[in-house]
Amino acid sequence: MKEVQNREEDFIKKMMDKSILEQPSTGFTLKIMQELAKENQLVAINKPLISKQIWMLIIISFLFLISFPFYFMGLKIQESHSSVLFGKIIDNSIWQLFSSLNFSKTVTYALLVFAFFSLLQVLFIKSYFDKRLHS
Repeated sequence: MKEVQNREEDFIKKMMDKSILEQPSTGFTLKIMQELAKENQLVAINKPLISKQIWMLIIISFLFLISFPFYFMGLKIQESHSSVLFGKIIDNSIWQLFSSLNFSKTVTYALLVFAFFSLLQVLFIKSYFDKRLHS
């Protein structure tokens, strides 16, 4: 067993002595550094998960769902008169849709404050991610 190992070691030593140390080609380090520089220059392009068209569809749907109940606020729906319902949908204008809405001052102020702080939060979050992207 030891004889086999000794023969293998002798063979490995002979092969190592016969082989020459390979040298990299000229400019090897320069080529590697250039490749690394190219990789560092590549900027990941962030694509949004939800496209602008989908956001518009979501906003329009949300506005429709919010305004739909106010549109039929004064309308009494009867089961046999479904055509009256659809006639009212077609005949009413946007102004008539919101003419019956009356908000108290408290609700108005609350909505304004909510809208202001929502916009402020969006601006802060956008600037945070812009700084994070550029650094």
